[in-house]
Amino acid sequence: MSLQALPLDPYLLAGIYREPLVPAVPAGEGLDGAGESPDSPGEGLNTAGPEAAVADTASAATAAAETEAAPGTAALTGTDSAAGTAASAGTAAPAGTADPVSETLAPPLRSLGGNRRQVLVIVEDASTAFLDEEQFAFFTKILGAVQHSMADIALVNLAHSPGMSFGALQEQFRPRKVLLFGDALAELPAQRNAVLQTTEKLPLLRTDTLQQLESDRERKRLFWGALKLFFS
Repeated sequence: MSLQALPLDPYLLAGIYREPLVPAVPAGEGLDGAGESPDSPGEGLNTAGPEAAVADTASAATAAAETEAAPGTAALTGTDSAAGTAASAGTAAPAGTADPVSETLAPPLRSLGGNRRQVLVIVEDASTAFLDEEQFAFFTKILGAVQHSMADIALVNLAHSPGMSFGALQEQFRPRKVLLFGDALAELPAQRNAVLQTTEKLPLLRTDTLQQLESDRERKRLFWGALKLFFS
């Protein structure tokens, strides 16, 4: 008689094979993610490779038993846990993305002078770093006439820093007075030879360029009257 024809009692077979022949797969595990331990939810979602898949297959039965012993664990693992972790920790910037704040910060503007009395002087001349020799001599005479020197002011040339805002200048130099030559910083009042105030109550005087003042007696006279009031 062939052994294949022998009838086998199904209850006998159930007693022999008490453990399942195919390892159980933990609830919630997808095809594109490796199995996870309840002690470390969310791990392996982005880094699972061939080695992780082999290790998870070997421990599938243990993971299934732990899931049955603690109902609801599977719902806390995998993608749901990763989403919860991201929500509690805040949205992280993608790797390689620069900090948007650092991109908007302008480098410190070059200046000439000691800024001891915090007088910000602004010119706009693309032909020189600050002032040419003739303009500089004329400018120092103007400062001397109001009992100031280069140690008291900060001179900047905005021709080399297009787009620089007045707010950025305030942040760097903390001025108590602002003297402008020419048309620099159109966001500030354009009226010339009149002592005005900014919205922050900062004294402001705009006048003609140094070249115009040096060569025009009437411009120089109007400027001198406003300058005395500005430094009084």
